[in-house]
Amino acid sequence: MRELCGWRIEKKDKIRYQASSGNVRIQIKLYFPPNYRQIVVVKNIPRNFKIVNKGLNSFLVHRGKISRRGVIDMGYNIEVYPIPYFSDPHMNWGSVENILENTRRKYMESSVYWPISEEKIKEITRESWFGENKINIWVENAIRALWKKIKNAEPQGERLGAMRALELKSGDCDEFTDLFITLARLRGIPARRITGMFISSHVEMHAWSEIYIPSGEWIIVDAAMHNPGNYSPNYVILKVEEFNPSLPDYQLSWKGGNVKYEIEKDVNVDKIYC
Repeated sequence: MRELCGWRIEKKDKIRYQASSGNVRIQIKLYFPPNYRQIVVVKNIPRNFKIVNKGLNSFLVHRGKISRRGVIDMGYNIEVYPIPYFSDPHMNWGSVENILENTRRKYMESSVYWPISEEKIKEITRESWFGENKINIWVENAIRALWKKIKNAEPQGERLGAMRALELKSGDCDEFTDLFITLARLRGIPARRITGMFISSHVEMHAWSEIYIPSGEWIIVDAAMHNPGNYSPNYVILKVEEFNPSLPDYQLSWKGGNVKYEIEKDVNVDKIYC
């Protein structure tokens, strides 16, 4: 770990709530940085929460009775050491035809954000570059095509999904990622979405994708940053979305009454020098 550069992350998130009765039981589930492509050292998690691992993701989970009104602390302190890798996009990543058929089918499910059955999306499959069989060349062509289709690369107030991004010709990292995943799945290249932080001179919430190649590797493709193949220490992962891209970062449910609430979010990040 001493050879890795890392980040000290202090989350200060809270839920301020008001319940309709004093007999409400609440369940809180929120995504927590997983030990996927990074080493996570937990310094402190909130009282009455526990870490639950499921697949590639991790969660903070809390269940319990709450008072009529109050604040629930969801903040935590961790150190994250991203494990960098580089897969040269000018080298051969293999061919689409060499990806096993059952693996392709596994990643062909359509969704509101990845609408592979929409005719306007399918029109892109008739463009000359789309039939390229070499995966690394296909990816470079796809990124260039996305930047022609999303002409207004600017922050959005909401996640638009691939279809609306195409219609509005506008989007940020979410739209670049959703449209890239949709096209990759249409081409038969398994793809999934990653969300987390990109940390440089400042911290920003970010989304990017990973694709699966015949060698069995998952390769980063950050279309919004023109970055195929370079997973640098600037990336911190929060969530991996493979088959349900619409799950929120925070999931709340309760029994025994109604709850009105608001979530306050804040984060501090400091570099750990290596």
